[in-house]
Amino acid sequence: MASFDLEQFAKSLIAQSMFCAADVGVWSIVGLIDPASHRERYVATLEPSEETYLIEEATVWEPRTDTPENDAIGYRLATDFEEHGVYDSGEEAAEVLLALARAEGLEPAIMLVYDLPDVD
Repeated sequence: MASFDLEQFAKSLIAQSMFCAADVGVWSIVGLIDPASHRERYVATLEPSEETYLIEEATVWEPRTDTPENDAIGYRLATDFEEHGVYDSGEEAAEVLLALARAEGLEPAIMLVYDLPDVD
């Protein structure tokens, strides 16, 4: 029996967490959060039109407030980014995210985004 490989397990989970289901209007964002500043530092998404994975580094964040919405999330969302890299596979992007998390002491976050229809 093969031994359990925690590194491969983590990469697989990260890679599978980056998805887009355009037919139902749902996609995901995998983020890395700085626990000291409580801010997003990096976000990763699947770019379905190009079939690539994009990692961006946050450069601007929401203003700090004490609203219940921010308490529910637990960190400040980024509002502007610079491209960190574009990758051909989820596994490649996952390796980069793991390396960034280790090097900078970041924590993971996964956010589902729903493209809701307009309500009249």
